[in-house]
Amino acid sequence: MAAAPIETAADYADALLIARKAKGYLCLLLLAVVLAQMTIFLVGRYSQLLVGAADTPTRGVLLLHYLVGVCGFVALVGVAVLLAVLLLILAIMLIGRLVGVSQLTGAFIWCLVLAALLFPWQAFLADGGLATAEFRIPGILYTWGELLRDARFGLDQPSQWTVLLLKWARYIGFPLVAVILTLLVHIKSRRGLRQALGEAAASGLPQSQALQ
Repeated sequence: MAAAPIETAADYADALLIARKAKGYLCLLLLAVVLAQMTIFLVGRYSQLLVGAADTPTRGVLLLHYLVGVCGFVALVGVAVLLAVLLLILAIMLIGRLVGVSQLTGAFIWCLVLAALLFPWQAFLADGGLATAEFRIPGILYTWGELLRDARFGLDQPSQWTVLLLKWARYIGFPLVAVILTLLVHIKSRRGLRQALGEAAASGLPQSQALQ
């Protein structure tokens, strides 16, 4: 016996509500990780923790080392799970023929861009043909070795303004781009889910046709 239309709609709504909650937590987690990496960089730059850290690591240095590894792992797992959740939401909306698919599609594409930018390519291309002493493709997530090498750029010895610009972009500018992309993914997916759940009217459709 086929389920009644109202029961089917309620089932879709429950599934979307669960996925929306998971998506919100994952976006919050990614924001926290990126901001944590920016904070770790600033602590390493403007404190004396990393001075001589390679030779005589202290408890503070070991803590920073641990946090850098945890942040990288959590960010990569988090963005992968977020992509899966967005794909699941898209599948539910397509099967249920719900409105708001365009917003979710945009959120999924931006999340793919975010994942590509977050991935620490420099760690995997360290011995490849694309990585040399002068040129290395970086991801937004930095490694512990990079932090030790670059955190105090321009402080212990003078550097050219072009190097300073590139380093600030590497450790502050690009993470801010990741923050913006994460917020964009959250906002666009939130709009699409609100349309699908009937909490907001879709363009060109009355609100009563969102989920029925």
